[in-house]
Amino acid sequence: MEADKPKIYPAGGEPENYISTRKHNAEIAEKMEAIWCLKLDKETLIGRKQKNVSGRDELFIIENSWTGNDIFISKSAGHIYLTEKAKKWFEENLPEFVNFREFNSKIATQQEIDFASDYIKPKQAKVDPFAHLTEKDWKNYQKFIGQANKLVVKSKSDKTEKSKLTSINKAIDCLKSAEQIRTLGKKEQELLNRLTEK
Repeated sequence: MEADKPKIYPAGGEPENYISTRKHNAEIAEKMEAIWCLKLDKETLIGRKQKNVSGRDELFIIENSWTGNDIFISKSAGHIYLTEKAKKWFEENLPEFVNFREFNSKIATQQEIDFASDYIKPKQAKVDPFAHLTEKDWKNYQKFIGQANKLVVKSKSDKTEKSKLTSINKAIDCLKSAEQIRTLGKKEQELLNRLTEK
C-alpha cells in the first residue's frame, strides 16, 4: 500500500529536513525511538579528467587519498561512496533501500592530486573596488564626467583657438577631479588621454 502524500514537504524536499531544519519538539522526541545519522568523512579526493566534466565517468576516486572508511563522501562530488565490503552489507541487510553504480578509482599522480585539490579550493570573492564610495561621491563623479563631456562638445563650436583651448583645459580638469574620486572608466580614461595628447 502506498503511503499518503504529506500535507507539508520539508525545506529542500529531503526527508531528513523534517528533523534537521525544523524546531525541536520535546513531546514528539519522547515518543520516538532513537534515530541515527551517518556522519561521513569527506577527506577522500575525487579526481577529474578535466575541469568541466559531463558525467561521473570522467571522475575517479583518488585511492591514495582514501581514508580507509567503508562509507564516505567527498568535498568535490555529490555522491556517497561505499567499498565492496559496505555494498555487500547493504545488499544483505537492506536490499530494498539501496541502488549501486560502479565508480572509477585509481592511484593518482601528484599532478592529478594537485588538480583535484585546486578544484575544491574556495573561490576568492570579487572585491568591489568602489564599495567605499558614498552616494555623494558617485554624484560628484558623474557631475565632473558630465561637465567634461559638455566642455568637449563646446570646444568643437568655440570660435577662437583660445576659447577652444580653455574648454579643453577645463574638461581635463573635470576629468582629473573625477579621477580623484575613483579610477576613471575606460571611456573616460580614453577621453582624458586624447585631450592631454593635444
